[in-house]
Amino acid sequence: MLVGICLLASCSDSDTTSLPEIEAMRVNIYPSIGKTAKLTVSLSQPHEAYLDYWETENTASIKTIHLPISENAEQTALLTQLKENTTYSYLVRFGEESVESNEIQAFQTPARLDAVDLFYDESKNQIDTDLEGHFLFHKTGHPSVILLVDGSGQVVWYRTSPNMIKVANLTHHNTILTIESTTDQGFSDGDRILETNLAGDTLLLLSYGENDFNKIPHHDLFLTDENHVAYLTQEFQDEFSGDGILVLDRSGQKVWEWTSFSEIAKPDLATYVQPWGNSLVEDETAYYVSFRALSQIWKINKQSHQVDWKLGATGNFQLLDDSKFLFQHFAHFNSSGDLMLFDNGASDNRPFSRILSLGLTDENQTISPKINIQLPAEYFSPFMGSAQQLNTEEFLVCSATNGIILGINQSGQINWQLTAQDRMYRCVYIENLF
Repeated sequence: MLVGICLLASCSDSDTTSLPEIEAMRVNIYPSIGKTAKLTVSLSQPHEAYLDYWETENTASIKTIHLPISENAEQTALLTQLKENTTYSYLVRFGEESVESNEIQAFQTPARLDAVDLFYDESKNQIDTDLEGHFLFHKTGHPSVILLVDGSGQVVWYRTSPNMIKVANLTHHNTILTIESTTDQGFSDGDRILETNLAGDTLLLLSYGENDFNKIPHHDLFLTDENHVAYLTQEFQDEFSGDGILVLDRSGQKVWEWTSFSEIAKPDLATYVQPWGNSLVEDETAYYVSFRALSQIWKINKQSHQVDWKLGATGNFQLLDDSKFLFQHFAHFNSSGDLMLFDNGASDNRPFSRILSLGLTDENQTISPKINIQLPAEYFSPFMGSAQQLNTEEFLVCSATNGIILGINQSGQINWQLTAQDRMYRCVYIENLF
């Protein structure tokens, strides 16, 4: 970690009774984190302050961050979307107007890591959209890279890891939650759950085998409103592999648990296949799991631990032919409250992928088809992938096995495309991040 520390006294003799002194400042930059720095300032007493920072060679690039009063007189600021391999100047001042303040300090951002360009080449991904948010996606192999890319196709943040990152999701705290593997485990399996902020600080680390973290995590996880970690698990019963859900608190203690073997109590060796969960979301009363191998989505009741319904092949809902999905991924509820998914398709009998959404009625278990957009054959992704509604006219699609991200309109026309050099698990669009 590159750390710049300076001890400073910032007040004039006439102001010592009203303004605090700056006792310490430090700028933290992790080599694995790109285009981001964190400044921490310690004051002699609580007081609001302002951080000004700019490219040293370009004084017109000045930006200001307000540092509100902190109870412990220590304030932090996240500096984002910085230029790489660039010197920045900064100072902390009190009051909106230029008043007595500390002297100007400087820090240097590192150059971009090769792993980023090997996965995603900005020069080949220049697009023009009206999207003000960011795309989050990651490389699943070594070296692992998580990227945030803006609506013009430019990288605004990244994190690399010596571990293999299996899943990376943004939490409601704007932190990054991942399943990672420190060993040569299978494609989806991991042995640790890690939460970091965008500056790279570790906020949570759960290691497999410690406390109640005794189920292998795979494919998906999220941070609940209670700041618990809910994730999909590998389950084992005799010679059979299954799936489950485990919810852990911040200390790794079990809060809630479910296993697919409660639904499939006595598997038949001749016909059994692991359900193979690949996405997990919740509402107030239930968890919803997409099971690829079954071409089904299950609603699992939080209170009873029972399966309320199964949607898909041989499920509880009557599906018309154009609503039948195959080996789906990323099942979630869109802004209209409809269940949206990436309908992968199958190489042998339906070699194309679709964006699909369905309106569901729990009471009488009926559906109403809403969105059905077939992707061109070249974007067929038999594994992984995602589809997300951006607005009433446009959708975000991750053709995962091709390493391609698409913006598609209602008529199926491709408005823009981003291409990576390797496959990715999914891509999600995030608004109001910075």
